[in-house]
Amino acid sequence: MISRVIGGIAMLLVLAGAIILSADSLRDRGQLVASIPLAEFQEQLAYGDDLVLLDIRTEAEAKNEPINLAVDLLIPLQELPLRKGELIGHYHRTIVALCPNGQRSREAARLLRHEGYQATYLENGLESLDKEAGS
Repeated sequence: MISRVIGGIAMLLVLAGAIILSADSLRDRGQLVASIPLAEFQEQLAYGDDLVLLDIRTEAEAKNEPINLAVDLLIPLQELPLRKGELIGHYHRTIVALCPNGQRSREAARLLRHEGYQATYLENGLESLDKEAGS
């Protein structure tokens, strides 16, 4: 009985550590990189907010799976560290990184925030647009 309790406590400590490490991996200058929910994203587009849409998919993904958005730049995530200079003209605008499910775009937003840009990513990625279009 005592060994089960100790095992349970150990498991909780491991899970707590994993959660803390996950949150720390998203931190940038002490802040979490925030996503933008689909409804808010669509509202900002409709009102003409000054957003820069950054598609971080590969060129093949962008070609094979076009999206119905006026994307400002296509810079695949793996090229972003070398090509971030292309974003200098957008330094004071909000950059919204886009990818299929939000994972790569979250990393792109984190990288850009580390460089001082106002960056976010679409919550649940482009799949959220597909789901809404299908409903």
